[in-house]
Amino acid sequence: MSLVRQKSSQDDLSKGKGVLPDFEQASKWYLKAAKNGHDDAAYNLGYFYEIGRGVKMNKKQGRALVFPRRCIKEVDLMRVGRIETN
Repeated sequence: MSLVRQKSSQDDLSKGKGVLPDFEQASKWYLKAAKNGHDDAAYNLGYFYEIGRGVKMNKKQGRALVFPRRCIKEVDLMRVGRIETN
């Protein structure tokens, strides 16, 4: 399955688009996409771990997935001038 389709499936399941929210299934799709290099999926999976949504809560694992991607996004925003730097 393509990364675009995986991402779409995750979003549908986690937000309840056309189906009842199924966070456990969404977390499985996020994991598959994250293993295929999809940064947003890894970020979302990390968030799920931090709050225990669809997976057993594991704040350490959640931070490990979320923090690097948050830094990457901030660097990207600095590059295009959307975040002020001192």
